[in-house]
Amino acid sequence: MSGIDLTGNRYGRLVVISEAERVGENRRWVCKCDCGNEVTVYGSSLKRGRTKSCGCLRKERTTKADERDLSGRRFGKLLVIEKLSKNEYGRIIWKCMCDCGSETEVAYYNLVSEKTTSCGCVRVGHLNEALETQRVDGVVVPKLKQKVRVDSSTGHKGVSKTKNGKYVARLMVKGKDKYLGTHETLELAIKARKRGEELYYKPYIEALEGNND
Repeated sequence: MSGIDLTGNRYGRLVVISEAERVGENRRWVCKCDCGNEVTVYGSSLKRGRTKSCGCLRKERTTKADERDLSGRRFGKLLVIEKLSKNEYGRIIWKCMCDCGSETEVAYYNLVSEKTTSCGCVRVGHLNEALETQRVDGVVVPKLKQKVRVDSSTGHKGVSKTKNGKYVARLMVKGKDKYLGTHETLELAIKARKRGEELYYKPYIEALEGNND
């Protein structure tokens, strides 16, 4: 064979064990990864450092990143509330509360890369003039009356289920998260949420109604 024999060479986690069938003029090599997997890699990718494992290195880095606790951190309009389960791609999903009052679920990478910085309200654009006329002390009152999202895990706005089977109630007002307690049953969490709405939302709703009289 012509060219340099890479057999026995190490590139990152890969050790070359034999040459594989070429693709055109491009030489390929069968490599054994430290994790035990075998993978076929182009010689150019090995020598230039583009490929250093069978793919396990990238997965480990992703896993470590996903394990970082983002609770309480803010990304744009999103305040991270809690870690949820993994999605179908194995990525950790985080529950977030948007400044507009909506809850949303976002993957770790989309948060830290600032690919996602709102529930979607920013993408939609600024509030239209009709909503602007319904602000009270900076709060868009119609947002307080929005229905529960279709992807809600409990079917009730501002109530989520924890990994240990309990229920957390909370709401967002003026960009601040209001924790309304962790409860043993869904019914108790719903009651706590309603009490929170009476305490935090009702004054704004009544003020707007008074202005419209």
